[in-house]
Amino acid sequence: NGNEWRAEFDEELAKRLIPRHTGLPYRPTTDSRHERWHATLNPGVRCSPHQSGMPYKFWGPCVRHFTYCYNRTVPTGDDQLTPYERRYGKEFKDTERLHPFGCRVLHYENEENRSKFDPTAREGILVGIMENGYEILDREDYIKSGHKNTHFRRTRDVKFFDEEFPFAEEEKFVRLFE
Repeated sequence: NGNEWRAEFDEELAKRLIPRHTGLPYRPTTDSRHERWHATLNPGVRCSPHQSGMPYKFWGPCVRHFTYCYNRTVPTGDDQLTPYERRYGKEFKDTERLHPFGCRVLHYENEENRSKFDPTAREGILVGIMENGYEILDREDYIKSGHKNTHFRRTRDVKFFDEEFPFAEEEKFVRLFE
């Protein structure tokens, strides 16, 4: 029930005239809607790092990626609409934008960031989908940093290789909680 932040949260809810409903502590059945979502989310998020070979430290982007795809493809409720259709009132038709988490990509390198003779594209790994582009982990930067640089590049100029998962294909990447 989040006692550590209850006072501030209750004040904010009261300001906005929103009633607060809580479940009983240690009784997940009293909050069935959220528990059902977690029962859907956990297996989906759990299988993505296994398929892609991505280290577990990327669980945050994995959750965002799974939720983005789920909200656009899986019909829920009695009306059999996706959450996207329910919110925007139209069907999500841009399904070619959906690609597997952790797949290999080539992303365009801007002219400002490269010299005349450098390659125009760099290898990366898909870690997220946004409304107007993608989040990419630049593979070379990640390796050079000793697997510490987790800064994502945001771009829409990407070529996807949906069947290739660089982390899963190389033994030198350690998956256990880097």
